[in-house]
Amino acid sequence: MAAGQIRGGRANRVDGNQKEIIDGLRSCGIATCSLSSVGGGIPDIIAAWRGLNVLLEVKRPGEKLTVAETAWHEAWPGQVAIVHSFKEAYDAVVSALK
Repeated sequence: MAAGQIRGGRANRVDGNQKEIIDGLRSCGIATCSLSSVGGGIPDIIAAWRGLNVLLEVKRPGEKLTVAETAWHEAWPGQVAIVHSFKEAYDAVVSALK
């Protein structure tokens, strides 16, 4: 898949830690939108803080990217972070501002 040809597809399951991550980010004033229903390897969450959008791929500890996620991440020319916890998600958002 070439850059610019990113598209959705069949939606996958929602990782069990996604709610905790979204709730934690929101409690810090970081806006979130779940993209899980889009599928096709697209990251699970878009977070926005201080004018910056950050894409977050949520994984449970020890879980690897799917084939679709790997293809999407390799083709996407922008930022995306793989996170396993609220702390990792928060750190990804904050560090993107630097």
